[in-house]
Amino acid sequence: MRSAVALSVMIWLTYGTAMAETSHDSTDQGAALYKRCAVCHLSSGKGVPSSIPPLGEQTSAFMDKPDGRAYIVMVVSKGLSGPINVNGQNFRGFMPPQKMNDSKLAILLNYIAGSIIKPPADAAPFTADEIADIRKKHKSLTPGKVRLIRPADNREPSP
Repeated sequence: MRSAVALSVMIWLTYGTAMAETSHDSTDQGAALYKRCAVCHLSSGKGVPSSIPPLGEQTSAFMDKPDGRAYIVMVVSKGLSGPINVNGQNFRGFMPPQKMNDSKLAILLNYIAGSIIKPPADAAPFTADEIADIRKKHKSLTPGKVRLIRPADNREPSP
């Protein structure tokens, strides 16, 4: 009995250590991937007033809605052009698409959710499978059309 308990403890500790290392690796990878975002959105994610939108509150509000999650994935995947309103401020510019596979995009978005913004408590982490499904569903979008899938209560009216 004693050896069974010891074996269970060893398995649990090994699993816990592996999960911690995986989480740490993902955080490191996410931070490295975020460097390309930080060039414009800054390391804080606060953006540049009148030029680059912040990633905070509004992105957080999208995290627990299917259409919001699709919008986030497609903004990074396809880019974004045209007017948007973020926290009452209008932005009009262009974000180029970021080329990365589904797994890397999941790592990046989860890093942003865990380190840059405060997502809703019930928002699930992004997975590579979810990202692949979203990309497949919206594969024909252009940067100008991505704006049109932005959740309706946060979309800037068309000019």
